[in-house]
Amino acid sequence: MAGGKAAKKVGESLVPDLPPLPGPAETTPTELPDPLEQIRARERSLVEQVSRSGRRSTILTNRQGGTQKLGS
Repeated sequence: MAGGKAAKKVGESLVPDLPPLPGPAETTPTELPDPLEQIRARERSLVEQVSRSGRRSTILTNRQGGTQKLGS
């Protein structure tokens, strides 16, 4: 036991007394996203992606820069 006390005194002499650490900072809780709104947003995104792909998404115009679709 004497060796343990001596080691403690040597350790205390090598390490200075440190001030106590501050407590955790006060924060506001983080709001979680609405899971139903996430599902709706994903569905809207998929609908937009499908509408932008494929033959129906291609708009053919005449060379004069008009906005009429060819063949209509």
